[in-house]
Amino acid sequence: MQRLGPVAQLLGLGSYLATCIAGGPIVGYFVDRWLDTQPAFTLTGLALGLIIAFVGSYRMITETLRDMEREAARQKAQKK
Repeated sequence: MQRLGPVAQLLGLGSYLATCIAGGPIVGYFVDRWLDTQPAFTLTGLALGLIIAFVGSYRMITETLRDMEREAARQKAQKK
């Protein structure tokens, strides 16, 4: 399976962050309106969105860095 390059992986990170951070409060807002509980679920959605965004971005960045290190090691081995 061919993986995306580091630049493409990091560009995808931005849309992932935006989706998590904006998606949580948006879903929470509609749940609040449905249950008439403002702002409980909006704030909960924001907190969950931030946590998911942080954990997911940490995983994505560390995976990208590992891929870059593997590629550098492979290129170094080819030069010898």
